[in-house]
Amino acid sequence: MRPIFLITIICLFAGGCERDEPENVSFEKDITPILRRSCIPCHNQVRPQGNIDLSSYDALMESRYFTRREPIALPGNYHDSRLYIVVSTKQDRLRMPPPHSEFRRVSNREAERIRVWIEEGAKDN
Repeated sequence: MRPIFLITIICLFAGGCERDEPENVSFEKDITPILRRSCIPCHNQVRPQGNIDLSSYDALMESRYFTRREPIALPGNYHDSRLYIVVSTKQDRLRMPPPHSEFRRVSNREAERIRVWIEEGAKDN
């Protein structure tokens, strides 16, 4: 058997060649539902806690974390994007929503969607 054929067969049966990472993440379809459920109750137009409004794409991109100049979602840079940091950190003191909140925390899968959306350019799509 040829090595390429063997590798293809192994990948097909084991699922080892499939990407588990989401692609082409849409702000409206994928990110907005996460924000509505876990973030917008506290970070909205009426009640923008921490001066952060996540009620729309424009509001999210205009929101700044304290005195920083950059938006909380830096297109192409999830490492420094405050939005991704606070929903993915394991540190309770930084995690949003906070542990005592009545709102459901962002799951690992949802945090991954946010990461990919930012990595793909944080587009309004």
